[in-house]
Amino acid sequence: MEETHLDENIVNESEHTYAGFWVRTFAALIDGLVLFPLSALYMLILVGINSLALTMLGLIAAMIYKPYMEYRYGATLGKMALGIKVVSEENEALTPTQAFMRYIPWMVGNVISTFSIVMMYMSDGIGGADSFMEISQIMAEQGNSSLSSISGLIIIVIALSVAFDAQKRGLHDKFAKTICVYKEK
Repeated sequence: MEETHLDENIVNESEHTYAGFWVRTFAALIDGLVLFPLSALYMLILVGINSLALTMLGLIAAMIYKPYMEYRYGATLGKMALGIKVVSEENEALTPTQAFMRYIPWMVGNVISTFSIVMMYMSDGIGGADSFMEISQIMAEQGNSSLSSISGLIIIVIALSVAFDAQKRGLHDKFAKTICVYKEK
């Protein structure tokens, strides 16, 4: 009797439809729209509100969003909208550790952003900067564009790893032992 139960699990596991590159990309775009108001806190500096605290609040909230949603609900709002979810390799809900491990590549980008933002606010010229070009120049003088390039490269590698894997698993999925699949109907 136990063997039948095990065989059924194997059959159910093989019936998963893996969520591929494009659907996951669109889910990430939806999440970007969801997080836009938080990202906009960073842009307050363009209208003359120089607040490191508000900027950091937005960044911290954005950092919590993805791992919390995937742990608590199995998906971010973008993934939910497109009918996909993240599960463990055993088809179980994610543990907090797995949700955190999946997020590490994005965390690297957020740490780079945090460092760049703090350095920008510590700059002497930031108080007088009132245009995007002036702010960009300050960031370039600090070498932040190189850091942003590294962050972008990490995201590109992760995205391409999803596109070229048979099970559509990114490096972050393999690292956390997770898969992204369509919800069963």
